[in-house]
Formats: sequence, structure tokens, C-alpha cells
Amino acid sequence: MFTRKRKTTTKAQGTKKHNGETLTDAKGTKTHNEETLSQAKGTKTHNEETLSQAKGTKTHNEETLSQAKGTVTPEEALARTARIKQHNEETLAQATPGDMLKFDRGIYCHWALCIGEGRVIHLAGRDGDMNDNANDVKVREDSFWKVAGGDEVDVSNDKDDRWDPYPPDEIVERAKSRLDRVGYNLVLFNCEHFTSWCRYGKSQSDQVDQVAAAGARVFGGGVLQIYDIFKGLVNSS
Repeated sequence: MFTRKRKTTTKAQGTKKHNGETLTDAKGTKTHNEETLSQAKGTKTHNEETLSQAKGTKTHNEETLSQAKGTVTPEEALARTARIKQHNEETLAQATPGDMLKFDRGIYCHWALCIGEGRVIHLAGRDGDMNDNANDVKVREDSFWKVAGGDEVDVSNDKDDRWDPYPPDEIVERAKSRLDRVGYNLVLFNCEHFTSWCRYGKSQSDQVDQVAAAGARVFGGGVLQIYDIFKGLVNSS
């Protein structure tokens, strides 16, 4: 009798241990499933954001194609104007003093520096980004909406990945210190060079770099070497 009871006790303990392991496995499976569900939700959110961005890009590209074909209807033009206005309102609300602002002109981008209260400082002519009279192109302070016109505007501090920006107050002060200064060179000192200098202390234009690189592919590396020499002189001055 004693031996049988001992075996029964051992069997019960084994069953209890098995049940405990099963419960642990179940808890582990539950945790795993919860993590999987969480990841799935995160993936869903990411995919929804990507889809939203894709739809926005599609709308922009369709509008651009319609304009290129000259087939924009009055209704489409009004819808585009409303969309760009809403986009720019969001950009202006997001922008903080010291941010670089990129104005999409279509074939090129204009750049300005946000200084707060709906104002920007940029290198431009009296009546536009550029002017046949080089002496008319200078560092100016204007309203955000005047510079935007009917074009999309975005905050673009992409160069933060390469250089550390100055503190916001110092960036704005650097911009204000150049007000009314005349001087424009499409290749060596344009609006992007100016805003980059204010934010990072580096006169850098990615637009010009891309054109120079394309020129080097067509005409040879000497084009890029000459450009780099002049760019180095500008940044050291």
C-alpha cells in the first residue's frame, strides 16, 4: 500500500509539473501572439501612412501632368489651389525660427529661412527669386505667403544629417546680419547657399552639386574639380 501511494504521489507531481509547463507555454504563446499583433498593427499604420503619401504624390503628379498637357480645368485649378494652401498652412504651423524652407517652383526650388511670425529672410530680387539686374538681388525679409505665391512649401533641414545646426536664435541672427547685402551667383552663392550658411556656416547648394555632377558625367571630371575649387574658396572666405 505504501509503495502504491508513493507512486501515485509521484505521478500527481509529474502531472502538476506538466500542467505548469503547459501553462508557461500558453503564457509564452499569448505574449508572442500579443507581440505579433502589436507588430501587425504597427505595420498596418506604416502601410497606411505610406499609402497616404503615395496618394498625395499621385495627386501632385496628376496635377503636374495636367498642367503640362494644358488640360487643367477651372475646377482642377481651384482644387489644386485649395490643396496647396492647406499644405502651406500646415507647413507654416510646423516651421520654427531657424528652419530652412523649400519653395517648389517646378523646375527648381527657392530657399528661405524661417524667422517666425510668418516672416522669412531670403536672397532674392524685388519682384521674384531672380532678376536680370544682379544689383537688385539681395538678402530680404518678406512674408511667408508673398514668397510662397501659389507653390508648395516644405520645411527642409535635410543637411542636419551632415552638419550640426547653430542654435535657432543664432541662425536667425546670422540671417538678419546679412539683410540688404547685395550679391548673387547662381553657381557659388544662390538662395540655397545663403540659407545653408545661416543654419550651418556652410555655403552649400545640393541643386548646384547635382547639376555639376551631371556636367561631369557629360564633359568629364574636370568640370567637378573646377567647381569644387571655387566652392572651397567661397566656404573659406
